Amino acid sequence: MADPLAHSPGAEASDTTAEAVEELVQGFLRGDLPRARWSHRAHLLVGLWHLQRYPADQALGLLRQRIRRYNTAVGVANTNHSGYHETLTRFYLEAIQAELSGFGVLQALAPSQRPAAAAALLASPLAEVNFPLRVYSRQRLYSVAARRQWLPAEGAGHQPDPRRCQSDAMDSKPPPNWWGRNWRWVVPAGCLTAVAGVVGFIALIVGAVVGLLQSATPYRQALAQAQADPVVISRLGRPISAGWLMAASLNRSAGTGQARLAIPLQGSRGRGTLFVEARQNGRGWTYSTLTLQPDGSGERLNLLRPTL
Repeated sequence: MADPLAHSPGAEASDTTAEAVEELVQGFLRGDLPRARWSHRAHLLVGLWHLQRYPADQALGLLRQRIRRYNTAVGVANTNHSGYHETLTRFYLEAIQAELSGFGVLQALAPSQRPAAAAALLASPLAEVNFPLRVYSRQRLYSVAARRQWLPAEGAGHQPDPRRCQSDAMDSKPPPNWWGRNWRWVVPAGCLTAVAGVVGFIALIVGAVVGLLQSATPYRQALAQAQADPVVISRLGRPISAGWLMAASLNRSAGTGQARLAIPLQGSRGRGTLFVEARQNGRGWTYSTLTLQPDGSGERLNLLRPTL
């Protein structure tokens, strides 16, 4: 997007009624929306409007053209140092989809549901103008390369120091592998109550229950959230898949339940473990833990979203 971090939230874009959002978007498309109204919140609503009407790739392509065109109309030059920003535009489109995953496929939303999705978006952490700096350094995000092309985040707000990495590799012991980190979870893995009303665990070999665990709601919801989360994508790369050797315990009885999972993940750029803790209270699952720990790092990234 066009440097939304440089804009204040703006009261003009706080109205999420269908009429108000449509008026905002049409002004943007015509190029006569006052520049003062092109706030960070306006960027979010325009991005959401496109995702509700086009597939994500098409929405990105249209916004590339339309933001540049709007900038020109209001006197903002699209250069290496101002105007359209490729990395911010793609980052926010992916973040919007992840944040609103609880609404389902955004293109499938009924018109009556769109104001609720817009309100949820403006009430989310994405409405904070510095949200991308949770995973990007300022130097990387504001670079010419990031403005001209997509650059994934290198970490949670910092870039690695190659000299430090080399020293650590020479002087420290190699990090433990997945089994070494999670064996305490794997020992009880496979404890599963398959019939409602029966409380407890049935000890089974992990390989024999993988299919059952993968069909469980906590596993499916947590994995879907991780695969769509921009923080996970920036660290592991796409596509993100789950390994079969998970550590897990699942206990369900008469509409209540508890789940603890440690799911190995692999992307095009790295690996990590997704830790999940959840409870069922009859109305669905509530998640108290949803964190990613990239391999070789003690860092745990919180992925909880209000919509999960």
